[in-house]
Amino acid sequence: MDQVATAQVPANAAAEQPATLVAWPLRWALRVVLTAHTLAVLVQAAFAGRFMSGDFEMLRAHFVNSQVVGALGLAETALAVVYWRPGGGRGWPALACLGVSIAVPLQIASGIERVIGVHVPLALAIFATSTLLTVWSWRSTFGQRRAAAAPETT
Repeated sequence: MDQVATAQVPANAAAEQPATLVAWPLRWALRVVLTAHTLAVLVQAAFAGRFMSGDFEMLRAHFVNSQVVGALGLAETALAVVYWRPGGGRGWPALACLGVSIAVPLQIASGIERVIGVHVPLALAIFATSTLLTVWSWRSTFGQRRAAAAPETT
């Protein structure tokens, strides 16, 4: 008695197709800029620590690097928007990058004005958000396109 093995196909098999990916150059550009941004934010903390330890030359380096952090924040926001809209990726990274890009000038201004009660917590928020974005960009699910909306039935 031979039994023929039959594969059961789920009713929603078409919906379970593998997700397509956003174009690789865009994925890698966003990944590289997110990583560089997080490293620049980390260096900011090192410069601040050195300054607070009495190395007053580091205040200038801290300021110059703040401009690098700001420029990379704008670049990652632009890439995240392209990743989202024409690229078909998720939209939340664009919002998170935009939030960081808005926070950085506030961070710079609060540092220049020595409003440490704003400067330090905002630095932590920027670092946490940047780190989470970077970790996300190195995950295996990074680059998957948004799921297509299910067709409406009438």
